Amino acid sequence: MEKRKLGRSGIEVAPLCLGGNVFGWTVDEKTGFSLLDAFLDAGFGFIDTADVYSVWVPGHEGGESETMIGNWLVARGNRDRLVIVRADENNNNDDRTIWYSNPGNLMYWHTGTAGGTPP
Repeated sequence: MEKRKLGRSGIEVAPLCLGGNVFGWTVDEKTGFSLLDAFLDAGFGFIDTADVYSVWVPGHEGGESETMIGNWLVARGNRDRLVIVRADENNNNDDRTIWYSNPGNLMYWHTGTAGGTPP
């Protein structure tokens, strides 16, 4: 699969990004894991998420999408095969995007590293 450069970051990604807004809201964990597995197995590895997805749902606090993706990362041990981008409502970047992660959200993804730079 042909990959494309992500801005000026030096990171290369497939031309399709999986939107994670449904994870933890309209998609339960079992179905979410199946979707993420199929996406990765098809050769893709570019996922979008945000701490505000599903915050509007009664009983949700935000972070549900990231929590599910984090649980999947732990269960599958495949973090090195992915580029995860996230919009952060509280971020001060002009484009509201943090590449890979910010330290405050590593708790969702159960990873010990953040990396990447905005393009």
